[in-house]
Amino acid sequence: MTPAIDAHAHLVPNLTLAEVDGLRDAFVMGVTRSPAEWGSALRRRDRRIAWGLGCHPADARAMAEFREAKLAAVASRAAFFGEVGLDARSKVPADAQEQVLRSVLRVAAAEGIAVSLHSTGRAGRVLDLVEEIALTKAILHWWGGSAEETQRAVALGCYFSVNGAMRAGVLRVLPRMRVVTETDFPATRSRDQSVDRPGAVGSIEAHLAALWSIGLTAVRDTGWSVLREIDAGGGRLAMTTQSVTAARATRETTA
Repeated sequence: MTPAIDAHAHLVPNLTLAEVDGLRDAFVMGVTRSPAEWGSALRRRDRRIAWGLGCHPADARAMAEFREAKLAAVASRAAFFGEVGLDARSKVPADAQEQVLRSVLRVAAAEGIAVSLHSTGRAGRVLDLVEEIALTKAILHWWGGSAEETQRAVALGCYFSVNGAMRAGVLRVLPRMRVVTETDFPATRSRDQSVDRPGAVGSIEAHLAALWSIGLTAVRDTGWSVLREIDAGGGRLAMTTQSVTAARATRETTA
C-alpha cells in the first residue's frame, strides 16, 4: 500500500533513529515552532521526514527571535516552512504576528516553498496575506474557517491538511484534490485517541474514504497526487517523498 502522509506533525529535531523507525512507512512533514530549532532541523537527513522551518504565532520567544534575513539565508535548504501563521488566542500582538507571517510568506513566494499555515481565529486575515503575497503553495493546517472563507481559500488555490479532530461539516466542503492528511501530533491526541504517534492518520483516512465513497488505497493515492501538485515547479519535498516511495517499492519487490 502507498505510504501514509502526515502533512503536519510536531517533531523535535533531536529524534533518535529508533524514533524515526517508529514512524513506519509514513511520510511526515515535521514542523518546528522556533528559529532556535532551524539549525538542527536543517542538519537532519531522514528518509521519512521533511523538516519545516517554523515560527509559531503563540510562541512569544520565537516571534521575538524571528529575522527575515536569517530565514532567507537558509531557505534554499528547507523542505517547507511551518508551522507559521496567526492565532487569535496568542498573547503576541496581532500586528507583530502579521509582520512575521508577511516576512515568511515573502520568502516562501520568492523561493517557491510550500507553507503549513496556522489560522486559529484569524482565518480571514491569513487569507488576506496569502492573497497579498500571491503565495501559491499555502497548506491550511486544521482549517476552521467559515463557509465563505473556505470558498475564498479554494479560489486562492490553497490546500488543506486535515485530521480526525476536525468538524465533519468543514471536511465535507473541501475539494478532494486539495486535501492531504495530517495528525498535528501531539495536539490531537485528546480528541482522537488513535493518534499515538506522528503518521497515525488511520482515523482521518477512514473518514475521508467514507466521505468520498472510495477505498483507503485511493485516499492515499489522492494525497500523493495532491502532494506532487504542491511540490511542482521546483518544490523541495520531492527528494524526501521519492525516497519514501522508492524504499517502499524495493521492499515490496524483494518480499
